Amino acid sequence: MSLILKILGILFLVLVIVAGGIIWWLRRKWIEFKRLMDASAIFFPTTIRLLRDHDPSWLYEDGISDLIDELEQIGFNRGNAYQVRELDDLYLCEFIHPTEHVLAVLYTHEVSGSWLEMKVNYASGRQLLVANTPEDQQRDYPPYRQTYFLSGAGVAELWQGIQDHLEEEERREWSHEAFPTVFEATYRQDATWRNQRGGISKAEVRRRAYAQGIKNDDHIQQVFEKAKLEELLRWHEACINQLAAETTLPVAEWHRYGGRFLIVGEVINARSFIDYASEYLEFSNEETARYWEQAETVSTPVLFEMMRKSTPYKIDFIGALDTPIRVDVYGILTEED
Repeated sequence: MSLILKILGILFLVLVIVAGGIIWWLRRKWIEFKRLMDASAIFFPTTIRLLRDHDPSWLYEDGISDLIDELEQIGFNRGNAYQVRELDDLYLCEFIHPTEHVLAVLYTHEVSGSWLEMKVNYASGRQLLVANTPEDQQRDYPPYRQTYFLSGAGVAELWQGIQDHLEEEERREWSHEAFPTVFEATYRQDATWRNQRGGISKAEVRRRAYAQGIKNDDHIQQVFEKAKLEELLRWHEACINQLAAETTLPVAEWHRYGGRFLIVGEVINARSFIDYASEYLEFSNEETARYWEQAETVSTPVLFEMMRKSTPYKIDFIGALDTPIRVDVYGILTEED
């Protein structure tokens, strides 16, 4: 009897150890999966719109009100608060230094917390930006903007950073009234630069992945491909909306395509395009494998022509767009159409 109890005890202990190992393994895989998802969540809408926040209670929260006091002590005048329509839970408030022509923008987000930017626009079109957010260090920035990051810096350190990097060049004045228009136009300028050079870069994804603790090259490639596909889907929506606003195509003709449109351009990642186009052209496994192989050596327009020749569907050229990205738009007619 005692032997049986010993055996049962050993079996129970083994089961506990095995179960603990499985739980540890699953937890590790979940953390790894979450890191991959977080790293691929790189979202740059093609345009933004500021909505006036008439009840900015967040400005009076602990920590934020202290930052505002420091800005005002330096000589900044507080302007209006806004919500960014396209980015959930992102709010901002603008401050202007009237004599130094420096703009300060205080941001807050439910997840990311609060951060501060100070900016100078030169008459030549060049820009100077000093910020204290660590996340933005992972991004690529346009050549017309000098960008410096002082992670964790306070108001005084950011102000000193602006002074340290100012150049002897005429500065543009800021105004509270024009701020929304200028802010939206600057974002549009940045988005155009980003989109026309091909969108999210592999280097950006790698930096973001490293920051999330992802060092494996295969995992980084997964993150990159997921981010590029999501970016392409956003481009698709923006381009079709733009085309709908510009097209002279009769309404009846437009509806014939039943929302089946493809955008094709040099800046589109070829591998992402395969997944994107497969939703409309329904590739076989053999076709998908062949296109994936071709994607290593040919551009997206060339790849699209291969698809166009092999599909049974009729594909019509609808129009060309320069914004938000430079693409041709095609409509797809199925056999039922």
